Amino acid sequence: EGQRDIAMTKQQIQLLQKGLV
Repeated sequence: EGQRDIAMTKQQIQLLQKGLV
């Protein structure tokens, strides 16, 4: 469960960074 949550968070962060840049 924890690993999946981290993966999802990582993807969200990447998407957020892409949108910010």
